[in-house]
Amino acid sequence: MQRKRIRFLAGAALACFASIALAQQKAPQAQYWYGGLSYGQSIIDLHNDAVPIAGNPPSTLNAGQSNTGYRLFAGYRAARHFALEGSYTDLAHTTATRTSSGGELRADLRLSGWGVDGLGILPFDNGFSLFGKAGLVRATMAATYTATGGVAPPAQSDPRETKGSFKYGGGAFYDLNEHFSLRADYEVIKNVGRANTGQADVKFLSAGVLYRF
Repeated sequence: MQRKRIRFLAGAALACFASIALAQQKAPQAQYWYGGLSYGQSIIDLHNDAVPIAGNPPSTLNAGQSNTGYRLFAGYRAARHFALEGSYTDLAHTTATRTSSGGELRADLRLSGWGVDGLGILPFDNGFSLFGKAGLVRATMAATYTATGGVAPPAQSDPRETKGSFKYGGGAFYDLNEHFSLRADYEVIKNVGRANTGQADVKFLSAGVLYRF
């Protein structure tokens, strides 16, 4: 029984090494189109003046910061060290509540955005690559307000604002074979939203799969 188990493990190890060797033999080309999907955790840092109560009475802001989201991306690797990429990111939603002695104002916030990035890539011979990126995103923040107690709701109960914002980040990917890579991203989007929806800086950490065409 023990010998059968050893033979099985040895065969599995050989198959694994063979697949790695085959993947390295079929390394990705220097130039290619690609697309992918990633899923991860977002952190929404609302500015201190978000969700204001009319009259600005003494109050505290309770912001639920963490949530999950996803990112669709596609791009063209134009050279060994550079790629141009477009993306759509849905950062899901979060809830923030401002509380005063007169009652509460609750804001349900949803964030999303279309972006474009330039990627600077540092590849290694073992299939790993590191990258940094910077770009712009056309970000949309939508808010739905609900007031309780003596707090008056905003004149516009469901504002929606879209504007351009700067973003930057970095990450790594590992080439499984000539078509597939595993990829991890971290990016920061600055100053999403306006005064009527609340403004925030957004951080998004995700992992996913990239496919080369």
